[in-house]
Amino acid sequence: MQLKGNLKTGDALVQYDSPFNSGWASWFNLPWVVAWLGITRYQEKYFGQNADTAADHVMLYIDDQHILNAVPPCVKWSTVDELASAKLKIFRPTFYSFTPEDAALMIKTFESPSTYTDTDGAQQTYTLIGSAYDYDQCADILIAGQLGKPCQESYELLGGGKDHIVCSVATATFFEKYKQLTNASYPNLFSKIKPEKFIGNLANLYKATPMGQAVVGSFNAQGFVAIEEITPAHYANSSFFDDSFTLIGQTF
Repeated sequence: MQLKGNLKTGDALVQYDSPFNSGWASWFNLPWVVAWLGITRYQEKYFGQNADTAADHVMLYIDDQHILNAVPPCVKWSTVDELASAKLKIFRPTFYSFTPEDAALMIKTFESPSTYTDTDGAQQTYTLIGSAYDYDQCADILIAGQLGKPCQESYELLGGGKDHIVCSVATATFFEKYKQLTNASYPNLFSKIKPEKFIGNLANLYKATPMGQAVVGSFNAQGFVAIEEITPAHYANSSFFDDSFTLIGQTF
């Protein structure tokens, strides 16, 4: 599938190149080694052997010149041309159709400063695009800065497998921020679970399994996956939840 001319605003570009093969990192960059191993292993635990768990990155397409891409040292815009050789699967949202006006709104929003309250109660200014972040606090500040939630310092990139989700948090933030700005009426991402997809027909027993416990643990009190728990594999395995994304093509 050719990317140019075939993508729409809101498409999730799920990447299957190991970062060690794409110039982002090397085996001598310990944070990336830990992050990559953590996310892939956590996805395997979460979704099981019969799922698509090989993805290690996800980006969000807004237009050809603005693909939201959260990688150290900062969140940036990537372009379609820059991703010409990437191994991608493209998943399109089924719950909403974004317009060119929506794209312009979100580009302006992510390039404009916003404020959030840090853990000391002080007001801070944060601009998503171009903002440098450290490995431990980037997800927390991203959520606080864009969605207005208090800083918790609880989403450490190197703290454990489930927390290696910075790219996925940025991608999910697009959908949540758009709802805040426009009052669009679509459900929270991955808001309905299909237990039978996780362990066959043993729907009533899935909570007792290690995999089931991981899944249950990712849901917040409202019954949907907490934004900080979303991984690249959630987009690739939307059929395990509410079919909110559908595969429209891939580049490999």
